[in-house]
Amino acid sequence: MQEQHAATAFITVQFLKSVRLFSNLSRAEIEQIKPNFFPRKYRRRETIFLKGDPCQTLYIIHTGQVKLSEISESGREQALLILNKGDFFDVVPIIDGGPYPTTATALSDVLLYAIYKQDFLTITSEYPVVTNAVLPYLGGIMREMADLVADISFEGMTVRIAKLILRYAEIQGVPTPDGVLVKRTLTHQEIADILGTDREVVTRSLIDLQKQGVIDMKEGKQILIKDVGKLQNK
Repeated sequence: MQEQHAATAFITVQFLKSVRLFSNLSRAEIEQIKPNFFPRKYRRRETIFLKGDPCQTLYIIHTGQVKLSEISESGREQALLILNKGDFFDVVPIIDGGPYPTTATALSDVLLYAIYKQDFLTITSEYPVVTNAVLPYLGGIMREMADLVADISFEGMTVRIAKLILRYAEIQGVPTPDGVLVKRTLTHQEIADILGTDREVVTRSLIDLQKQGVIDMKEGKQILIKDVGKLQNK
């Protein structure tokens, strides 16, 4: 695992209140748990933890994006989840006591807030509403994994790329008179890594979508979705 870089910012009550794990706690209760969190910064492409590492902490994303992935013995990568601000990971090994089940990598420069495993377990025992919030999260993860398996098994690459673009549009899309503008923070190779394919396949699929008039690739790694409906129906 690469070295972690300590941040100087401190977590706020407002941010913790926005995280679904703690949204049902009162401000006074959040003030009580706030000192347990400490900041960590990672640079783009830096490893946060590797699959099989002992689980020591739970992480919450404050800024940036994190990728959870599986990496084969041959080095082939398959992204499982792309996480954004307010998302937390990885609660599963904290619950079952096992090691991290995936590898976590910073997709951009990220600021995370971490809490040690035992401190988090203490919070869940003192505040049952936090434990209750974990269950819907795990259900959502299972649904996303089922969708991923279905996409890999049955969908073509153009469809999978269209879904990825739409997800980014939901997170950071900007409406314009010509369509929805999405800042494409990923390179073609990174998209290929996420989707478990080759860079050349990604490039061909994006060019194909552009030729169909569905998207327009702009300078500065931006994509203009010219027809959201057509992209959804891919």
